[in-house]
Amino acid sequence: MEGDAGVKQRNLEPGKTYSANRAEWSLTLQKLKTRSKLLGWLRLTIFLVAFTIPFIFFELFTLPFFVAFFTPLILFAWLVKYAGKIGEDIRYASQMVEINTIEIDVLNYNFEHLPDGDEFIDPQHDFAHDLDIFGKGSLFQFINRTATRGGFESLAKKLTNPVREKGLIKNLQKLVEELSGRLKFRHSFYALGKMLNEDKQQKESLENISKIDLAFFGVKESLLSIVFPLITLAIILLVSIDFLPAKVLIYLFFIGLGLSGIYFKRVTKLHKQLSRLGDILSGYSKLFHLVESEKFEAEELKSLQDRLRSGDSSASGIIRKLSKNINMLDQRLNMFLGPVLNGLFLWDIIVVKSLKKLLKSDDINILEWFSVMHEIDALNSLAGFSYNNTEFVYPAFSESGAVEATDLGHPLIPGNERVNNLFSISDDTKIVIVTGANMAGKSTFLRTVGVNLVLAGAGAKVCASAFNYYPMRLVTSMRAIDSLYKHESYFFSELKRLKYIVDEIKSGEQLFFILDEILKGTNSHDKTKGSIALTEQLLKLGAAGIIATHDLELGKLAEMYPDKIVNNCFEVEFNNGELIFDYLLRNGVTTSHNATYLMKNMGLI
Repeated sequence: MEGDAGVKQRNLEPGKTYSANRAEWSLTLQKLKTRSKLLGWLRLTIFLVAFTIPFIFFELFTLPFFVAFFTPLILFAWLVKYAGKIGEDIRYASQMVEINTIEIDVLNYNFEHLPDGDEFIDPQHDFAHDLDIFGKGSLFQFINRTATRGGFESLAKKLTNPVREKGLIKNLQKLVEELSGRLKFRHSFYALGKMLNEDKQQKESLENISKIDLAFFGVKESLLSIVFPLITLAIILLVSIDFLPAKVLIYLFFIGLGLSGIYFKRVTKLHKQLSRLGDILSGYSKLFHLVESEKFEAEELKSLQDRLRSGDSSASGIIRKLSKNINMLDQRLNMFLGPVLNGLFLWDIIVVKSLKKLLKSDDINILEWFSVMHEIDALNSLAGFSYNNTEFVYPAFSESGAVEATDLGHPLIPGNERVNNLFSISDDTKIVIVTGANMAGKSTFLRTVGVNLVLAGAGAKVCASAFNYYPMRLVTSMRAIDSLYKHESYFFSELKRLKYIVDEIKSGEQLFFILDEILKGTNSHDKTKGSIALTEQLLKLGAAGIIATHDLELGKLAEMYPDKIVNNCFEVEFNNGELIFDYLLRNGVTTSHNATYLMKNMGLI
């Protein structure tokens, strides 16, 4: 694209880099718009010249007349094509301005205007609903910079299906780390991808394009597509030298229309399936070329590039040819050109022949190629998250079921507001019980641990200065939902969730659980008794995880199981009649209570 603006980013903070790039691209965009306006006036002037000067100064239909008429028209046609390129450059530059603006906004934690992935919200998911992975103010909304529909869906899968194999996570980290340093590549990918303006239906059509039924086109049609145009060219030549009368060409024209008419319905059905895909494929060919041309260092990225080749052919080249063929088929809709092309050359049949050759070729692997593009698109978002958060770290791995984190915080809380904590679950310690007063930070802390485990399993950086963990399946129970439709109470819904967790552990699944205020749908005595029994059951099954509770009785379990259960807490201080929350995780059981104070302060009692 023209005006490939951008400054070196290596030694600049992300915010300064984005501001500098936005300024550069804004200037480029302004220049391109000025050039576009000048071209508009120039095209108008040349068009007027073509239809005035020859008629005024030259005798009609003489050689000087034709020279004076067609010369500016040819120049006009070239300017129209050049203006189209400038238009593409303007769209590209506009996208570059937009992505740098978005990144500046996100660095300031202003991101609620971005796509939030609410279509992926699933209350039954192991953890996504509890941890706010999707929806307004979600992790997905914060991270997502995907440019294609497939990349959008791929990123959602990465955040809902964390990898649990250490080797695969390490490979993901290598991919993300290298892409993190390739800001120009990532932003170019975003700009070109956004210019596609692809929706879900078009994505599905692209993925199924090689499955289109072309059985109606066989040897007979292939032969016809060769012989008939040759006959037409021969007759045109013979007519031009007066060997045959012109009416022969007219007869041939109507024969051609008749032959084309035989296939009209089938070609129309095919064209309907391919409509609107030509321009998108043309855009995708640029995306493929961008990826194919990048000089990656990581073997994992080189491997992705290799999947974009088939024999001596490249994905970008084949996709470009496919796009051109679909655009050629669009010519049948031209009310003047369509009949001429079909009548004289059987245009529909020629193009369908070329399409079939491409779509049925052994070199084409649409699903594989788009899978690579969507994977890179999703990885770009994770890489951008890592690039923006220079103080975050890539996780390391422990040999057993442990989580050890230093300066652990929630990535969606601004750094100047975020309180980081030291947190540890050793291989010996199975359960951490977290107590604390209302609003002291228990639920936020649970989501902090959970979200960072999700990021770790996606190959991204985590919000900590050090993070060691053993990858396990994550399951949470934090916000049970009652259902009138299913005639389920809140309490029954919570019990179903807890049973699901216990059953998964009993089946041999190694998982890490996060439970927030269990059994809160029943009376306090029943709640205490049931919570203790459940905790002992989880301990017996060898499960690891965190339980947050207001019930201080659970804290006594650490005395009964000193090697297996640890108490942590959040405290609240009262100072001159005000509550002070420091959100620091401490050892032991909380001694703070603030419900009565808050109710009095709000005039409830």
